[in-house]
Amino acid sequence: MASSTIGSLAGGSVFALLVCACANPEALQANQVAAERLHCDPETMAAGVERETAQVREWIVGCNFTYTRVHCRGHSCYQAPPKPPCIGNLPCFVEDPVTLEWVLQDAPKPR
Repeated sequence: MASSTIGSLAGGSVFALLVCACANPEALQANQVAAERLHCDPETMAAGVERETAQVREWIVGCNFTYTRVHCRGHSCYQAPPKPPCIGNLPCFVEDPVTLEWVLQDAPKPR
């Protein structure tokens, strides 16, 4: 009897954790933004915070072995921009550690 009580408590705890995660408005908004790119059934999508700065929170949202990154600031979420390519001898883009946006790296100064 004790094992069935523990099992039902554990199941209830897992259910409560899932409800809390799904009830997060930012997670719901990140899922909605990601759904535009992933084309998955909303019930199969999972979201989690990958990293957070003072200005932005990055969510990873995935389903069916694919994922996308979503950035949220304040009350708005949007697709995270992909890393731009580095071409030849031109300056490359680097990620700003606060905004998580790609900015052009300063060109090396000629000697």
